[in-house]
Amino acid sequence: MYSINVFVTFSLTQAGMTRFWIKKRDTLPDWKKNLLIHIVAFILCFSILTIVVVEKFAHGAWLTVVVTLGLVIFCALIKRHYFKVLKKVRSLSDILMDIPIIKDENVETPVKLIEKNEPIAVLLVSSYGGLGIHSILQIMQKFPKFYKQVMFVSVGIVDSGVFKGSDEIENVKKYVQNSTEKYVKFANDLGLAADYRMSVGTDVAEEGSKLCLQINRDFPLATFFSGKLVFEKEKFYQRLLHNETAVSIQKKLAMEGIPMTVLPIRVWDK
Repeated sequence: MYSINVFVTFSLTQAGMTRFWIKKRDTLPDWKKNLLIHIVAFILCFSILTIVVVEKFAHGAWLTVVVTLGLVIFCALIKRHYFKVLKKVRSLSDILMDIPIIKDENVETPVKLIEKNEPIAVLLVSSYGGLGIHSILQIMQKFPKFYKQVMFVSVGIVDSGVFKGSDEIENVKKYVQNSTEKYVKFANDLGLAADYRMSVGTDVAEEGSKLCLQINRDFPLATFFSGKLVFEKEKFYQRLLHNETAVSIQKKLAMEGIPMTVLPIRVWDK
């Protein structure tokens, strides 16, 4: 199992690098040399993989093939589920991001600085989209004319997918900042004073909790909100596949005696 799966990953890696250098042939001058190296490496790895599977097939290699194939199918089903949920979330974004906002030209847009001694809604958001906008509108609907200012909290995640150097970390910071500034502009268009706090880390719940605790010290009348996907017919695997960031932060804040409201974002089965 070890030898077969090692050469499976080696073969896939070399195939990916071959594809990379083919795509970059117009921008990188030494692409031919690197492409040749990865083609040769792919042929060697794939040849060894084929020989091991054929020679050891009756001695247990068949079981490795079955287990590996089953794992691949299992991962494909998980990915399919995520794409289905993402499609529904995007449909929400398409609807909410096209909402026309009628502004009175005689009314000045609220300044960015907010009042510390006034009630403020603190909303945890990710990238700019329908989920965050839906949460803002829920707060305005449930607490009409109560909150006249809002603070957005966002955390950029640094993981193996983006950690490729200091430049990538800066790109994450810029992306998070750009998203939160869009939320601030949206809130200003609604007639709300708005600001944001952000950070970059490896754990959303940990970094988000730190920001919330700091905001609670700076703004004594702050109320914390976060959105959470709620499925019409929740199945056992949905709790495992979808992170419980909002609930995790809620628990951390509760241990500090700080209440937090989780706003439901419904996902219909149809």
